[in-house]
Amino acid sequence: MLMRVAENAGRLALIVAVGVNPGEPVITTEIQAWANKVADASYRTMLAGARDNIADGERQAQYLKVRNMIARRAGDGLAQGKLIAQLRGGIDSKTLGDILGQFIESDECVYGEARVLSGQVARRWWTTANRPEGLTRLPRPIPGGPSGR
Repeated sequence: MLMRVAENAGRLALIVAVGVNPGEPVITTEIQAWANKVADASYRTMLAGARDNIADGERQAQYLKVRNMIARRAGDGLAQGKLIAQLRGGIDSKTLGDILGQFIESDECVYGEARVLSGQVARRWWTTANRPEGLTRLPRPIPGGPSGR
């Protein structure tokens, strides 16, 4: 994969050099440095996408699915009931409960209450990176339980 990064950097540098001077393209140090940065950024984006979306097994795929559902809601958070409704039974309650517990243990996601834009206090799941100011952490609800629907 790293060889591909170098190849892509070379191609990008050549394209820019031809654009600058089609008759006698010259890959300058500046052009190559720019191409290297672009190729490296592309590589890092691809790695992050793989880490966030490619699973080794069914359980990890379920984990990523739930985490990505919460992450897509960003600062709005995702209510437990909406989470369960969006899953439409695709993950059983025990597995979902285990996944939600893993989120809290790893501090990847948090469950709590916070004041939302409407002024109301909402109980929701947020990724740790998107947790709102003034969040009060709560014990996680149990899927299918009284407060976890």
